Amino acid sequence: MTIEFKDVRKTLKLATTLFIICSLSGCAVRYKNIVYIQDKFENNASDTINTSTNQEIILRTGDNLYINMIGAPLSDLGIYYKSDNGYGQRDLIQLNGYMIDPEGYINFPMIGKQQLAGLTLHEARSLIQSQINEYIANVVVDIRLLNYNITVLGEVARPGTYTFDQREVNLLDAIGRAGDCTQHADRAHVIVLRKEANNTKSEKLNLLSSDFVSNPYYWLKPNDIIYIRPTRSKTISTNTQLLSILLTITTIMLYINNISK
Repeated sequence: MTIEFKDVRKTLKLATTLFIICSLSGCAVRYKNIVYIQDKFENNASDTINTSTNQEIILRTGDNLYINMIGAPLSDLGIYYKSDNGYGQRDLIQLNGYMIDPEGYINFPMIGKQQLAGLTLHEARSLIQSQINEYIANVVVDIRLLNYNITVLGEVARPGTYTFDQREVNLLDAIGRAGDCTQHADRAHVIVLRKEANNTKSEKLNLLSSDFVSNPYYWLKPNDIIYIRPTRSKTISTNTQLLSILLTITTIMLYINNISK
C-alpha cells in the first residue's frame, strides 16, 4: 500500500488544525484555574474573610511528644533537661521524644506514667506541669507534637510528606510547603482525607472561592492527606505534545514523499 501525496497533505492539515485548537484550548482553560480566592481579590478591593475556628489537636496512641523544661538551673532539672538547641535538629528531637503507648500513657522520669491520650496539647502540658511543680520550682513545661505530618499529593511542585513544628497548620501552609499548585492543578477540587477512628473522611475544598477558609477542614490535623487532581488542560497539554510528534512525523513523511518523485 503506497501513501498518496494528497493523503499525506490532508493528514498534515488535520494534524495542524488539531494542534492549534488544542493549544488555544489549553491556554484558555489555564488562567481561570490558577487564581486563588477569585470572589474577593480579583477586583483588587480589600476585604475580610471569615475563618473557621481551629479545634485543638487531640493526642492519640502512637503520638510522639517533645517535652522540654525551661527556666530552672541545670542542676535542678537533672534528667529532665532538654537542650533548646534541639528545635533545629529534627533527628535529635525525635530520639528525645516520648511515645504514647497503646494504653495511652507516656513514662516520664520521676513523675512516672501519665495518661495523655484523649487530651489536648494544652491539657497534657497542664497535667505534666502540675506534676513537675511538686518536685522542681520555677519550671515551664513546653510540649510539641513531633509527628505533625501532612502528605500532599497530585498537582503540586514537590509532592511528599512534610513535618510541621507549629501548633496550627492550615491548607495553604501545606500547599506552600509543597511548592504551590502547578498550572494544571484543579484548585476547585482539592480533597482532604482524614482518618477518624475506623474510617477515613474526605472533604472537597474550592480554592477559587473564599468559602474554603471557613470550612473546618481548612485547619489540618496530623496525618491528613491532601490530593490535588489535574485539570483537563493537562490532558490537552499531553495530547498536544502527542499531536506535535505526529505532526513532525507527518511532515517528514510528506518531505520524503515529495523528494522521491
